[in-house]
Amino acid sequence: MEVVTKKITLNDFKNYDPNVKLKCINDCEYCWNEMPMDLIVTEPITSVTKLPFVEVDDKKVLRYYNIKKLSYLIHLYENSMIFYHLIKIKNNKKWVKCEEPSGFDYNLVFIKLPEVSEYDCGAYIATNKYKEEYDKYFKDVPEKTIDLLKNLFENYFKNNISPTSYSNPFINVPLFISTSLNDCGDMLNELQRWEKNKIYYKSDIVFHIDSYYVCDGAIVKEKKFNETESWIRLDFPTSINKDLSNEVDSEYYTESKLDIFLSQRKTYSDDGELMEFVVIKYNGINVCLRYKGGYINRRTINNITYIDKLQSVEFGNGENVWTEIKYENISNNSDLNYYYVIYTDTLGFKIDISKITEIKFTYLIGVQIDSNEQIVKDSGVKYEEIRKCSFDKNDYIFDGINNTYGFCKIEPLSVYSKQNNLKKPYARLLSLKLDDNYDKFSNTVFNTSFSDDRLLGTTYVDVDLPRISVDRGTYTAMERHYILGEVNSFDDLEKYRNNIFKL
Repeated sequence: MEVVTKKITLNDFKNYDPNVKLKCINDCEYCWNEMPMDLIVTEPITSVTKLPFVEVDDKKVLRYYNIKKLSYLIHLYENSMIFYHLIKIKNNKKWVKCEEPSGFDYNLVFIKLPEVSEYDCGAYIATNKYKEEYDKYFKDVPEKTIDLLKNLFENYFKNNISPTSYSNPFINVPLFISTSLNDCGDMLNELQRWEKNKIYYKSDIVFHIDSYYVCDGAIVKEKKFNETESWIRLDFPTSINKDLSNEVDSEYYTESKLDIFLSQRKTYSDDGELMEFVVIKYNGINVCLRYKGGYINRRTINNITYIDKLQSVEFGNGENVWTEIKYENISNNSDLNYYYVIYTDTLGFKIDISKITEIKFTYLIGVQIDSNEQIVKDSGVKYEEIRKCSFDKNDYIFDGINNTYGFCKIEPLSVYSKQNNLKKPYARLLSLKLDDNYDKFSNTVFNTSFSDDRLLGTTYVDVDLPRISVDRGTYTAMERHYILGEVNSFDDLEKYRNNIFKL
């Protein structure tokens, strides 16, 4: 066994600030040159997903080094704010520095001053050189949450938090593990697209336009594809639709596409807190899911229109019993195709939530629609995704009114992803359209790969470009004259540029 010796530094893990009182692993009175404990965080701090959390025993932890870095960043950002007021002098607009105005909108903070033409006189803005770094962690984070984070950091540096909020620190030691490989060269499949002037041999199989062909001659090299003389057509389908919904024993999963249907509309409370639902004001206040129904992402390619559609949303009790809800189109406005689960007029849920534990989304990606706006059968890809959900109520101030809102909380990972310890949500494939059997074909006789002996040791094909001609102009006429000024002896002249004068 090989012994690997690695020298590391512990400076990043130790405290060198004499003005703080931290809890360290040694429980010493003074924490200078000691290793502080890490910090366990909970909601709502964990909702700030851009913070550098680490997972320790299913808990989210901030390391001491990152706490120090984030605390210092917040301090720098808040103390580097420069406020400006737009005034007009002799018909010329100008930004002038001022004190912080009351009720300032902190969405109007920039790295540098914007153009005066973009704002009206009387406007207030601010600049901050740390804004870009600050937004990496705290963009769109409510001020209330940031205040909680600042208070948590302040108590952490004073060792004024619960002992259960500490986590034992640890050190990540990167190890270099070397390996070797043998390059077998480019791998080919048995089905290759036909190319002009390429040499083919008997029994070679190619794909051309929309069909497969097998070479019928001993050696074939053509500028134009000749089906009748050199190639025999193989009758395989080039467009198939495969129904996967009944293949229980061999289910197919892929990365989720559900975020495509997330609404761009977001609802904030009067306190600036992002709500977990969307509020639609039409005949009262309606609370609905953030996912939209109807046709979205409409695009036209070669006079064929494709769309994406959230086909159905169903609630389940964990026993494979599902209740579908329909989205509602307000005033024939396609921008308001939302699933209204809760009505706040009576604070009652639209459905019976007593036994609901799951929500199932069925959606279509890249389906074709005809001139009548109807979906073409057997087109696109169909997905099914199940996620855990729960119903909750919370008090929000919205439009100046303090009210209790009931809403559906949906977990970010699918049930399949949680069961298989995956970090991304995955959805089940129910059906798919295979438009080109060159990429995806059903006949397994073509799905093997092999290495051509002629390509062993190669990983790419080098293309020789034509030799480039460089016109030096009048410089070449005097080149030999200039050379005479660069030598000091006849012996140097003989050796210069490998005896350019042929002496």
